[in-house]
Amino acid sequence: MMTTLGLAVIGAGGANIATSQHLPALRHIPEARLVALNDVDADGVRHHAAQYGAESYTDLDAMLARDDVDLVVVASPDQFHCEHVTLAAQAGKHILCQKPLCLNLDEARRMMAAVRQAGIQFCAVQNMRYEAAARQAKQLITDGAIGDPVYASFSVKGRFFPYPEGSFYRTRESGGQFLHNGPHYVDLLCYLLDDLPVRAFGMSRAHYPSDDRLDTDNYTVCLLDFAGGAMGRVEQNLMMLDPPGFPQRQETRVMGTEGNLVFGTGQHPMLEVFDASGLQIAQPQTIPPHEEPFVLLQRDFILSILEGREPPIPMAWSFRVLEACLGTIESCATGEAVKVGQLEA
Repeated sequence: MMTTLGLAVIGAGGANIATSQHLPALRHIPEARLVALNDVDADGVRHHAAQYGAESYTDLDAMLARDDVDLVVVASPDQFHCEHVTLAAQAGKHILCQKPLCLNLDEARRMMAAVRQAGIQFCAVQNMRYEAAARQAKQLITDGAIGDPVYASFSVKGRFFPYPEGSFYRTRESGGQFLHNGPHYVDLLCYLLDDLPVRAFGMSRAHYPSDDRLDTDNYTVCLLDFAGGAMGRVEQNLMMLDPPGFPQRQETRVMGTEGNLVFGTGQHPMLEVFDASGLQIAQPQTIPPHEEPFVLLQRDFILSILEGREPPIPMAWSFRVLEACLGTIESCATGEAVKVGQLEA
């Protein structure tokens, strides 16, 4: 039986999620062997490959042809996810794909079909559910600490990311910042409620006091109806511009039939639980390197492949999360709620 997997990473040529999170995390996963990195930036990918003792490629087909590549991490820009996932699946490689999985439902259908036809394992990068406070909150909910959860909300308040001029992420075609990061927030609520949305409604606004603006709105609120009857709300408020260094703040709340809980995110979150006995506060703990979210997520997926079990986050689950985000954006434009679940039809 295999005890390690050979990994390759697409999109590891610059200062991005691949080089800042995925690659450092692999150092803490004994079951992973990093063998190759790919990017269109030849100098950048060569630099990072040398740091990790891997081979660098600008030719994606050549990298995917390697027999010692078992799992491919797709961390390329959003508009290339569909193409890169399809190519990796056709090459018979297991896939870990960054969010958003793709930009529209047609791409989603092509990706899902390619994965199923290849018979490989697929998992989305939903690392927020692996943060310490989220895992602790999930355990409390599972243990019945707040009864049956009936409502969950997530809010983020901060400044929009100042993408460089000419960046795809400045365009309306990108889907905007809610499509780029919204899958994290929606997945977190789905994880805590252990349920998936069936309807999405959204409203958005643009508020750019300066000349530095994107083609998309920087305030979005998303309302979700879940299959089991619970409700959810996601607020992405990226209008904080003055001063530019305003610290981003995040808060998650879950209301149950017998209590409520609230927590933040990051290295030192504070988890508060309100129940019949009053307020309880879980003191923050320092997170060791081997328990960082990207380590836990990648190792969980690698072990599921090695042990022949289902991935920690099913493919259909993550594409429903994506569909809820796409439905929210559609609703912002039309003013009508959107039914979610077309991909399973």
